[in-house]
Amino acid sequence: MQITDITWPTVISVIAVIICLFTVFNTFSSTRKNYREIQHEKSAPIDKINQMLATDKLRLDNHEAMIHSLEKDAQDTRKGLTAIGQGVQALLQKDEGKVKSANDAMNDWLWQGKD
Repeated sequence: MQITDITWPTVISVIAVIICLFTVFNTFSSTRKNYREIQHEKSAPIDKINQMLATDKLRLDNHEAMIHSLEKDAQDTRKGLTAIGQGVQALLQKDEGKVKSANDAMNDWLWQGKD
């Protein structure tokens, strides 16, 4: 085949084949792109759930620390009330030894951690 054998129908056929190749390439690349987007959309809810779980875990950890602190405060208050109750009971019984012991327990509770 020589250059002089090229006719318009041959040129149009070559251009049509090139356009078909570009179309096939474009179809495959857009299919691949769409597939990746679908996979990303499938994993997005899982990521959102994992993020919500992490937030809830932090909130739960904060609540656990707060509960621990409140339990410690309640235990301390119980200790102080016990000392005060023992002091009042000793005063009602007019027992000087028990009054001194209860007074020491109340002082320990009132002044703990303030030294």
